[in-house]
Amino acid sequence: MKQTITVNVHKCSEFWPLSQLRATWACQAYVPRQPTTQTGEPWLLIDWRAHNGLFAEEFAKEVMRHYSVWSAQDVAARVSSIKRRAQAAVTAKQTPAPSSLRHRHGADDIQLQKDQILHAGFFSSDRLWVRHPRFDGTLSGTMIREVWIGTDAALILPYDPVADKVMLLEQVRMGPYARGDANPWTLEPIAGMVDPGETPADCAHREAMEEAGIRFQGLNPIASYYATPGASTDYFHSFIGICDLSEAGATTGGLQDEGEDIFVHVVPFTKAMQLIETGEIQVGPLILMLLWLARNRETLRASA
Repeated sequence: MKQTITVNVHKCSEFWPLSQLRATWACQAYVPRQPTTQTGEPWLLIDWRAHNGLFAEEFAKEVMRHYSVWSAQDVAARVSSIKRRAQAAVTAKQTPAPSSLRHRHGADDIQLQKDQILHAGFFSSDRLWVRHPRFDGTLSGTMIREVWIGTDAALILPYDPVADKVMLLEQVRMGPYARGDANPWTLEPIAGMVDPGETPADCAHREAMEEAGIRFQGLNPIASYYATPGASTDYFHSFIGICDLSEAGATTGGLQDEGEDIFVHVVPFTKAMQLIETGEIQVGPLILMLLWLARNRETLRASA
């Protein structure tokens, strides 16, 4: 039910000049048809901005880039992907990596001359015209670069320190297929995109249930890193997930409504390491996770 209400905006003076504000503004809003006795704390713009402002700004930036090109239906069809990209941008801004060895340049040092959208869907792709400061103190010429705009993702290698076994997932991947790989089914860790308002650890627990039906007793962070920084924004948060695999065996998993078709392998740690040596494991993050586990395995087993 739509009706006209008045909103007190005296708390907004820090965002707009007082000369542009009235004591109240008339607006239309949708309210419940049935009266309710439930009330919450007064809504304050300053509080909303602190918790949601940066995410809303990043979300609006992408939507407005498609203004007059996309319809409302187009935006609605892509809203989940836009939200995930906005969340990734928020995380990048709020948790910068250290610069103890790197030169202390900033994103503002790069001159963005033009930005062209090449594709926007589940993923996005941009063509950028940029100039940047060189290490010799000069400014580079204009460079044209194409960037794949992905999301943040959580990657988890389930490990049972008592049984000394790991869980590997197998599924068909279009990257190897498009490359021409003779067998485009790959061995991987559990992985999934971080949703808005979700931490990488939250995502790790959720994906473990969705893809393999397991619960972790604890998560050991390994590293957070760019997968291919030369051409992609994809950023991975990797973990070892401590769990009980004593009764787990070969099975299938994944969400049918997302088209997932996953085969779950549970193998001894030594077998997994042999798969690196033979080249059967071809996925970089999984190799990194197993090598981290090789270094820390005895510690994890001693504390199990």
